[in-house]
Amino acid sequence: MNYEKEFETLNKGSNTFKPGTGISEFVIMTEPDGTTFEDNKGKVTEQIVMEISLSADTENQRWFVSKGKTTVSVYGQLMAIGRCKGKLLGERIQLIVNESKDKYGEIKRTYTIPEAIKHIAQLEKDSKFAIPKGVNTVDFEEVKIK
Repeated sequence: MNYEKEFETLNKGSNTFKPGTGISEFVIMTEPDGTTFEDNKGKVTEQIVMEISLSADTENQRWFVSKGKTTVSVYGQLMAIGRCKGKLLGERIQLIVNESKDKYGEIKRTYTIPEAIKHIAQLEKDSKFAIPKGVNTVDFEEVKIK
């Protein structure tokens, strides 16, 4: 390990992308690689990591995304784009992060990639598992749970 080089990078900020509330736009500079993260309790989470560029004036940052299990996860949204385009390298991404409080007062974040939503809708429409035309569906936003 080069301790001098590592020491010089301390307190200069991280090169890890951590999106805040609002809209972030960036270009994916590398195809995703698989990796894992182990927390201080020993729980291992599978992730992907890729380099992104927020602007030509800044250093590339690494973006770690946990492997989700649904298409609404950030991972699922990225995989939908990758499936439709055959790649993620070079793709311009707009990421929208919203925060809200749940009934316990805890902050919950939602992550949306608008382009992915279009791809997911098309994939689900084309899928053999799509809801057949004529089947009555419920608009879930109008359903209130008591």
